[in-house]
Amino acid sequence: MTDHIWEMYKILIRLCKLTIAGLLVTSLLGFTDFNLEPLDKTPKPFRQNLRRYVLSQKNVPVYSYKTINRYKHNTDYFTQGLLIDNGYIYEGTGLYGHSKLLKMDLTSGQVIKERNLERKYFGEGIAIFNNHIHQLTLKSNIGFIYDKNSFILKKSFRYPTQGWGLTSDIKTLIMSNGSASLFFFKPEAMEFERRVLVTDAVGKVGYLNELEYINGDVYANVWLTDLIARISPETGKITGWIDLKGINPPLLKLKRSHVLNGIAYNKKNKTIIITGKCWPWLYEIELIPME
Repeated sequence: MTDHIWEMYKILIRLCKLTIAGLLVTSLLGFTDFNLEPLDKTPKPFRQNLRRYVLSQKNVPVYSYKTINRYKHNTDYFTQGLLIDNGYIYEGTGLYGHSKLLKMDLTSGQVIKERNLERKYFGEGIAIFNNHIHQLTLKSNIGFIYDKNSFILKKSFRYPTQGWGLTSDIKTLIMSNGSASLFFFKPEAMEFERRVLVTDAVGKVGYLNELEYINGDVYANVWLTDLIARISPETGKITGWIDLKGINPPLLKLKRSHVLNGIAYNKKNKTIIITGKCWPWLYEIELIPME
């Protein structure tokens, strides 16, 4: 056997060992059936992600909005997760060195409770389940579970992908990772349960970001757009679009020019509260079917 062939043989052996080790790790972590899409293959914003396509298609209903109220929002908060519980706003923010978990009074914007993440973590989506708050991080493959009342860290959990949006139905946590997929977990052990691919009549709908579960559907911000997709959690089919064009001043007029991100359902008023990253306002809206 020549030296060249021998070197190639040793490289192949090393690759085999690494592959086997990786499979063992994912198996031990319970991710064998995750079937993740690599993030470098995240679906681009196809035409169904574009406003002109959404307004022209006839397959699913499109909604505009009516602003009912607006509330102050700190323009330093890079919103990655948003929800309402018992009348309070909970927000998870991002950026390294600035990521937080917050509980605030909706009307005044006063911070009632706050917890900072370590500087090495970029905070992402949040969800409440059984009096605990779950919070994702972007690239660290780790999430945190806090006591809802005290914000004391109870434990952490792992997942083998980026973390973007997070929400909860009655039984599961639902996560996005910027692709066209929604991932469903059993909350107690963060055990992967299933995945649905989000599509419309044309194909995949990618760049799914912040999530909110509202009356049996998942609502998802579509990153870098003024659109929210309404999704069936059973089939992944788009069942409606919300066009939020014009709800905030032009980006150049903002203190920081960042995009729409943040959906919270106000059960008491049956309205939706939305915001964006570093926006000065939370907007409470009603949906209006478009002709």
